[in-house]
Amino acid sequence: MSLNRRSKKGRISCILITSAAVLLTLVVWVSVRLDRYAAAVCETDCREYARRVMSSSVRESMEELEGVSLYTTEGGTVAADYREINILKADILERVDRQLGSVKAFSETTLGALLGVTVLNWLGPEIPIDIEQTAAASGEVVTELCSVGINETLLRVRLRLTVELRAMTAGKLCPVTVTDEYVLCEVLISGDVPAFYAGGE
Repeated sequence: MSLNRRSKKGRISCILITSAAVLLTLVVWVSVRLDRYAAAVCETDCREYARRVMSSSVRESMEELEGVSLYTTEGGTVAADYREINILKADILERVDRQLGSVKAFSETTLGALLGVTVLNWLGPEIPIDIEQTAAASGEVVTELCSVGINETLLRVRLRLTVELRAMTAGKLCPVTVTDEYVLCEVLISGDVPAFYAGGE
């Protein structure tokens, strides 16, 4: 009788130790997978959110400035009108900061996606991802002249926007910097096409 009780207790102890070992292994596996994939999922969501905000801000500002020229043609030369461009840039940056800073963004993903297991991507509970802006948006105006044909040059003015965000999910904090470029204007400058070339053709 006492031997039977000991073997029963031994089996229960063995089952409990095995269960604890399996549970510990599962916790370590989940932690390692979260370290590896949570940052990638957060970065992807941050980039998507930031690009959506930046492109809508650029579009709204451009629509409001419809009819305003971002270049001048004084004295027969074409040049970027930096006064108007800087006004547009300031408006875009204000819109981006207002949209990113006003509300903490919220996204969701599944536990399977955070673990990086393709089969489980759509399974598991929804895990929230909090996204917040950590610094004011910055912008840099880039002007370039490109040769596009014989005696034709393209003046292109682009705005390079940069925002800094921070995402948090499942106890992981992920800083993300997003930079994207938007064309503000393009002007084709055409000159006279020469009647012949130096080769006589």
